[in-house]
Amino acid sequence: MTKRTAKRIWLVIGAVVVVVVVATATAAPGKSAHIEGKVLSVKALDRSTVRVFTRWTNTGKASGDGGSCIYNTKVTNQFGDQVNIEVNTTGTNGTLKPGTSKLLYQDLGVNAGDAPYVTAKDVSIVDC
Repeated sequence: MTKRTAKRIWLVIGAVVVVVVVATATAAPGKSAHIEGKVLSVKALDRSTVRVFTRWTNTGKASGDGGSCIYNTKVTNQFGDQVNIEVNTTGTNGTLKPGTSKLLYQDLGVNAGDAPYVTAKDVSIVDC
């Protein structure tokens, strides 16, 4: 190996070390996304489908998405009796920057024709 080749190898190694050090130093330790979903309203589209309107907000210090969350929809009948809990996955449909919100909707199936009786308080977001 010539002196010139050895010098180039050391320059490449040095450049890699500098990139790693700069990347580590500029990474924001402790900064992370904190995504919260809030069900705003529910609209029955027909007797077996509801549309759930949700506001997703990132109150964290970094961009991120909410991952995969779960809608638990408590289904009651016309008499107010709980007949089922529908479980559906949900999420933010992309990345949210810190301090921003996104309004989304999702259509969910409801059994036994009880969609008209589902309200926003019947839908909770869990396991985010």
